[in-house]
Amino acid sequence: MCRKLIYLFSFVLALSVVSMVSAQDVVIPSPGTMPKLDGSIDQVWFFSTEHAIETSQVGSAPSSPEDCSGTWRALWNWEYLYVLVIVKDEDLVNDTPGSLWQDDSVEVYVDGDNSKGSSVDENDHQYTFRWGTEVEAPTAIHNGDPSLVGVEYAVATTDDGYLFEIKVPWMSIMGEAATPGQQIGFDVWINDDDDGDATRESQVSWYSTDGNGWQDPSVWAVAILEASDKAANPSPGDGTIHGETWATLGWLAAPAAVSHDVYFGDNVNEVEAGIESTFQGNQTETFLVIGFPGFAIPDGLVPGTTYYWRIDEVSADGTIYTGDMWSFMVPPKTAYEPNPVDDGKFVPTDAILSWTAGDDAKLHTVYFGDDFDSVSSATGGTQTGVTTYSPGTLEL
Repeated sequence: MCRKLIYLFSFVLALSVVSMVSAQDVVIPSPGTMPKLDGSIDQVWFFSTEHAIETSQVGSAPSSPEDCSGTWRALWNWEYLYVLVIVKDEDLVNDTPGSLWQDDSVEVYVDGDNSKGSSVDENDHQYTFRWGTEVEAPTAIHNGDPSLVGVEYAVATTDDGYLFEIKVPWMSIMGEAATPGQQIGFDVWINDDDDGDATRESQVSWYSTDGNGWQDPSVWAVAILEASDKAANPSPGDGTIHGETWATLGWLAAPAAVSHDVYFGDNVNEVEAGIESTFQGNQTETFLVIGFPGFAIPDGLVPGTTYYWRIDEVSADGTIYTGDMWSFMVPPKTAYEPNPVDDGKFVPTDAILSWTAGDDAKLHTVYFGDDFDSVSSATGGTQTGVTTYSPGTLEL
């Protein structure tokens, strides 16, 4: 996708084969690791089935699939519903302030309790996300701003249209966490504006065949939140920075699991292989304290170290389901991730030095020069409150 343009959005208020299947067969899986919202399609999306969005609704029918069509995939964990929508659209238009649905946009419909009412209630939501060149808030037609609390998305322009990666908190949908086996109402629509006259020309849907479906949850599909065989939703989150030398590992258990084998260590290969030194035991609880006297790793986690862990789920018949590998880093107290990199070559003469601050650092002393002994013995330092430093023009 050579003309990719990515935007990230977070809105917080104080307040595979394309499948055409019947509603009761629509399944939304819950893999152990969730996608990052960055406009790139992570491999984890492919745990879910791709569904075609091509049923013409209001307006004129699209002239071709390239004019207006798309696909969606979805994932879930106890905290969020994740939706990926990929749209084909030859002419991208964004010119109608305040009316997102009149431009090129995507609508995601969710009925949190699948009540199938013919009119909307507090659990029914229509989220609209518009393609554009500026970051903007989505809209939530039926229940307004409370529906948007915690909603995040990324949008990317592609060679033949655009895509959205979206996550919506269950708390904003229905006020509680989702559960395995739960049914929700669900649909995805696409709006298409080709000529920029402030009115959409076409609209296509995945499931509903009723143009009034935008306000009639009874015609939305039924999606089942599939129970996973793997543990999911790790805490600390996968790939995160954890600023303490102890942690409480936590996870969402697979529904059929009766116990959990816990592996933890600082060597990714050893944890992946499940060698004895990384095995922390089998337990029924879905949490484990580490890095604290009297618990695993009693001497504490080491700053500057990346730790790896996984949870293997054990079913009642003894079957073991190997979990995904997760990791987090305890940041060092010293500066790290220098730019230019250590021992870097072909550095421009006007380079600006930068680094990631050590944990909880407020002030930085920079030592710079062309004599290793002088710099390593820490003489002639310059104090700064930011993580950049200009050494001036470097000598060739």
